[in-house]
Formats: sequence, C-alpha cells, structure tokens
Amino acid sequence: MGGNSSKPKAELDALAKIKVGGIEYPTYNDEAFSKLREFYGVSNAFDETFSFLVKGKGGNMSEGGGKGGNLMGFTADRKFIVKELNKTDHNTLLLVAGEYADHMVHDHGSLLCKIVAHFYHPEMKSHYMIMDNVMPQITTRRGVLTTLDKGVEREVDQKLQRRDSYDLKGCADDKILESRGERIEEVHKRIWHLHMWCGKCCWNDQRKTYFEGKKQAYRQQFHVTKAQKDDVTQWLSIAVHFLAERSLMDYSLIVSCLQLEVDDPHTATVVELIEKERAETKHGAGINPFPLVSVIDGQVQILHVGIIDYLQDWTCVKNIAMAIKVCERNKATVPPAEYGARFIRHFTDNFVDDAVAYGEGDGVVIVPPQAI
Repeated sequence: MGGNSSKPKAELDALAKIKVGGIEYPTYNDEAFSKLREFYGVSNAFDETFSFLVKGKGGNMSEGGGKGGNLMGFTADRKFIVKELNKTDHNTLLLVAGEYADHMVHDHGSLLCKIVAHFYHPEMKSHYMIMDNVMPQITTRRGVLTTLDKGVEREVDQKLQRRDSYDLKGCADDKILESRGERIEEVHKRIWHLHMWCGKCCWNDQRKTYFEGKKQAYRQQFHVTKAQKDDVTQWLSIAVHFLAERSLMDYSLIVSCLQLEVDDPHTATVVELIEKERAETKHGAGINPFPLVSVIDGQVQILHVGIIDYLQDWTCVKNIAMAIKVCERNKATVPPAEYGARFIRHFTDNFVDDAVAYGEGDGVVIVPPQAI
C-alpha cells in the first residue's frame, strides 16, 4: 500500500477482548482501538442480544447493499454497526490501525466514521469491525426527553422518519438511499442485463426511479451556516488527505437530511432532543458536532454527515477496471490522489453556506448544552 511501508500486525490478542452479544472475542491492534473507545466514551461491550446469524435465521446480520455483499448488522440501539470484513478491508485495517487511531483522537476533527474494534469470530471463521452509525435515526424513544405524552411521541417519531439519505462520491456512482424515509431499490444497469442497454423504454419503474435519484444525488446541495461549512470543509480535507496519503479510495460521504417546518410546534421539541443527546455523547474533549442544525427558507435542516467504506486501496485490479471503464464519464475508479481531489472539490461546492443558525432570526431561543 502506497504511503505506508509497515507490515500488518496480524496476530490476534487473546487477552484484549471485546464483547458482542454477551460473548468475548479476540481482537487485533486493540491498543489502538481501545484508545479511540476511551476518547469517545465507548464501552468494550456491545449489545448483549446481538447475534451473528442472518436475519432469516433470527440474527442481526444482512447484506450491506454494497458491491462486496459483506454482512452487517445494527446493535439494538442502532448506534453501532457490526460489519464483516473481506480480505482487503481486513488487511488494510491491520496496516493502518495505529495511524488511524492517532488521526481520530486528534483535536483537529475528521469526517471519517469511527471504527472502534477489529476482531475475529472463531465459529464464523470471519473477521469483523465495529463502527459508529454516522446517520442514526433521531427518536424520542431513547429516554432523553421524559415530558412527552405517548400520543405526541408517536407523532414526533413519524415526522423524524421522513428523512432523505444519500451515498455520495462526487461522481456517477452517487445515489439516494432513502427519500422521505422510503428506501430506494437499487436497480443496476449491469453488463449482463442486456435489455437495459436497449434504451430507457426497456427499464422498469424501479430502474427509472433509481436512475433519476442518482442524477439528483450528484446535484444535491446541503444548506449550512458559514461556521458549519468552515468546519465541514476542514474536517473533509483532513480526512481525505489522510486517506490519499495511504492510497485509499472508493469511499463515500454518507449524508442524512431531515427537514422540519420552523413553525411546526414539534420542531422545538426535536431540537431540544438533539441538544440533550449531543450533551450526553462524549466527543473527545467537547460536544459532538453532529447533527448540524440550521434554517433555510423556513425549514429547519438537520444533517448527519460521515465518510464510510474507506479501506479500499489502489491495486492492479483497480488499474485494470479504470482501463475497462475508459469510456465511462466521471467514474469512481480513478487513482487515490485524483479521487480525493475531486471529492474535496465536489463537496466544498455542494455544501452551501446560505443558511442561518437555529434560533437566529426565527423567534426561537435555545440554551446550548454545557460543555463535557
């Protein structure tokens, strides 16, 4: 791997264990990941009820939807994701663990999702990692607010589910994951789907919806305040330079966007919920910056943002893929430096600083949480 000449530390540590589903598992490089867990206030025990079986057999795991098809599952509180690793991702994580942990606990900030454990499951004979869910579902049911009656809780939670979410690379691979809370089915125009190459008249409704969503996702702008944009672009640049220096590419910016009317009587309740959860979440030495809350055109916009799938390195296979796709415009398969430069350029443009802070000029006043 370019940018790093050290060898992977491949030995399992039988003494440093993490617990998933009530069972302890041996770890890799846990001196690095334990430092990260301590920094962010994360326990080394995850979800006593978690099962590595697939959902059809009563477990938590299902296919993640990416090209690799690796299994993944949410913990019960949906704050963390347990993800099966392919050989490439496993080896990359072995190689960069120490530098990655140092990067994540530095006070400069980063948009990389937090990987908090790397371990082996002897019965499954598979390697896994645990990462934070960068777009958690906001809900009243976490016990943070205790003043709402059940009817109001249900009404607020229904509104909180109507979010849009995106998987973005700043290229032709961009896509919408959810629209108003409804999952968008992925219908790909693969080379073996010959009928799809005969024109849009041969596409079904699901393919048309998916394709239009891809075009919209590429153009999608996110409205933030000037201070929020300064932070996001700084964190974006720091994260991407870390990845490019290690010849990593093909990563995605995951964004979830929830919009609520400023004058909706429940909006202030939702912002109160966010601020209380933010105050109770350890984020290094201060307050968790996400989600970003701002106001644009009478709408309160609530954004979760993070970079995922960043363990793919540039290989000879990627070089071949780039050559095969020579006629494809704005493709994802380009060298890491080019990929990173395009990524920074695209999202610097698509995060637009024309919003105002919540409570600024809309008649709403909120009390910021105390610093941790």
